[in-house]
Amino acid sequence: MNSFITEAMRVLLVFFLLAISIPLKAQYGPYAEESKGFNSVFQKLESGSYQGRVSGVLNIRHVNGDRYSYSFFEDSMSLKVEKDPDQVYDISYKHYAVEKGEIKLDYTTYYNANRLTVTLSNKTYDFNLIDGSCEAVIKGLDYIYLAEEDKELLLIYFSGHVSLMSEKKGPKAWELFVEKGSVLCFNIKR
Repeated sequence: MNSFITEAMRVLLVFFLLAISIPLKAQYGPYAEESKGFNSVFQKLESGSYQGRVSGVLNIRHVNGDRYSYSFFEDSMSLKVEKDPDQVYDISYKHYAVEKGEIKLDYTTYYNANRLTVTLSNKTYDFNLIDGSCEAVIKGLDYIYLAEEDKELLLIYFSGHVSLMSEKKGPKAWELFVEKGSVLCFNIKR
């Protein structure tokens, strides 16, 4: 009996050692994916306010079936670099914002995570991955930074539908969807 227990303990120990030696990849679920970081010239800034222009199309669908399409062409936008007093992972939050008519969009980055907030007719919808680990980004929201001498371009392309949550909680909280194919190009003066 003792040899059986000893052999069983050895087998369990081998399985345990194998399990902890295999690198584990985080599971992000259907709405998030591993971050590739943000290659922005503004990434290492502590604070500041910048102006620019935004162009593109944002197609939105509400859970009730209503559809909205917003076109931007050289509309005013702002980038606010807000100091993080705690500086846990990053020294600042970067808020890219545009407002036109009944829609306001705020795209925020912090360390390796992002957040998308859309306010439509005074009702706010949000998806926020700026959390305890700050290592994931919104799945279906692709981005690329292009730096030029006096400006930076941030291109946001929705390669999939991105779900936004209303202020209410629970299974029916996903109420607004940014449709696949939407694209915004922020042109920020440095």
